[in-house]
Formats: sequence, structure tokens, C-alpha cells
Amino acid sequence: MLITCRLWRTIKKYSLSPEDAKSHYWKVRFLLLNVCFCAFAGFFYWKHNMYCEPGSYTFFALFEYLVVFSNMAFHLTAVWDFKSREVVVISSFEDKDF
Repeated sequence: MLITCRLWRTIKKYSLSPEDAKSHYWKVRFLLLNVCFCAFAGFFYWKHNMYCEPGSYTFFALFEYLVVFSNMAFHLTAVWDFKSREVVVISSFEDKDF
């Protein structure tokens, strides 16, 4: 995620279409959310292991799910990346009897 955002920042210098700018904006936001959620999950996991406080593991599990959802949202921005592009897969496999 970090490498993708860094590459987009470099590309941004040379101009971006509105869809690309939108994608970059949301990629950065989801990356920051993901890092924050990871930090909170780590904190509550540590708190659970060190002090065994009630509810700390529940909060760890909540933030773990939020890490997964923010990761999925980050990758969902590919819709904007590939919206106006066409992907073609060509195979050179010939029909042979095996």
C-alpha cells in the first residue's frame, strides 16, 4: 500500500486525470486509516496480554476487522484505476492432442 501511494505521488507530478486524482486521494486516506487501525489493534492486543483487562480483546478484534476492511477498500480503488482501460489476455497455446 505504501509503495503504491509513493508511486502515485511520483506520477502525480506529471498530471493525473480526474479519476486518477480521486483514486490517489482515497488510496492515501485508506492507507492512513489502515496504519491507525493496525496501531490500535496492536495496542489492545498488548493491553490484553499485559493486563488481561475485560473488553480489550474485543477491541483488538474490532480493530483487526477494520484493518481488513480498510485494506479491501484500498484495493477497491482499482475500479477508478482501470475504469477507462481495457485488459486483454492473449495465449499462444495451440490446440494439440496430448
